[in-house]
Amino acid sequence: TAMMKMTHMALLLAFAAPCLALAGGPPPASTDSVSVDGIIAYLDDLASQQAEIQQATAQIQSHAELARYLTSTPAERSPLSKLSAPARQRFLSSITFNEHGITGFSYADLAAELTPTEISAILRLFGAERTVPLMKNAHISNHVDSLIMHSPYLMPSEDHEGYACDAPGDCVKMNDHICTHNC
Repeated sequence: TAMMKMTHMALLLAFAAPCLALAGGPPPASTDSVSVDGIIAYLDDLASQQAEIQQATAQIQSHAELARYLTSTPAERSPLSKLSAPARQRFLSSITFNEHGITGFSYADLAAELTPTEISAILRLFGAERTVPLMKNAHISNHVDSLIMHSPYLMPSEDHEGYACDAPGDCVKMNDHICTHNC
């Protein structure tokens, strides 16, 4: 909503100096000298770093690793068990990978059956939990879900909702899909 965006901007401006200082530059003399473009650039850098860390630490980065995970992880220990069997099968068959990791997936069943917290646990396996806020129809059931869906630090800048990875560097329009930055 507009009120949330204004609140986020006020918070960003209040913390701009310390954040920019952490980014390696000297803090500005006052928050008045911090540009909105500078803050957005800083947040984009944070999002890119977060995506890189998530991808590097992903447990599953290929179809072979997915197959190993499915055979070696007891169902009760897997966040995938939160999905119904048909939904799990559809989700798993929608996932695409390349040499960099996950390139895309359908989120229709995730958003239909799970909360943002549960979706995040599944996508963490693939290093793609940053994409949860793109799933606007996910059911928010508690405060943590709300934080996940509205955090400005989780907003992916290079992942695309409503697109699927068709070929390297080619995201094509497809409802209920996400084309990741790895495409």
